[in-house]
Amino acid sequence: MKTTPKLPIPPGLLTPQGTPDPYQAFDPQIARGRNRLTSLTRASGALDPVTSELVRLRNAYLQGCNT
Repeated sequence: MKTTPKLPIPPGLLTPQGTPDPYQAFDPQIARGRNRLTSLTRASGALDPVTSELVRLRNAYLQGCNT
């Protein structure tokens, strides 16, 4: 079942991973820093796939997303 976002998000406000990034609209410098941190964390292999998925699910729950 495909769900639609609660608020429409313009394509320019998506992260390289395709997820919404509200910081792009409000403070692009913060968005660049967050994207760099995320990329470096993934590249380092510091987080295993299970921990990454648990963090994603927790954030989705806190933001009221249907997963």
